[in-house]
Amino acid sequence: NLPEGAWRPSPKLGAVCGLAVLMLEMPSFFYSVALGLQMGIEVSWRGIPYLEAFQPRATAYGVIIAPILLLSAVAESIAIRAAYQES
Repeated sequence: NLPEGAWRPSPKLGAVCGLAVLMLEMPSFFYSVALGLQMGIEVSWRGIPYLEAFQPRATAYGVIIAPILLLSAVAESIAIRAAYQES
């Protein structure tokens, strides 16, 4: 149960945050898959050393994907809290 007087977002805000989760996580997933596939091609077919191929992708993940997923986690927690029903 939520503590007495705890903040509970409106259902409308919960719905917006739920939609934001989808809009943030789906492109992040596909971008991450593309990064991995591209690295596999570079390492396997082009003979680029693994660490040389990994470094720019790790940077991209840390600068682009991780902050987006953090924002998505906050939106998801708001959506879950808005959907929480008192029993």
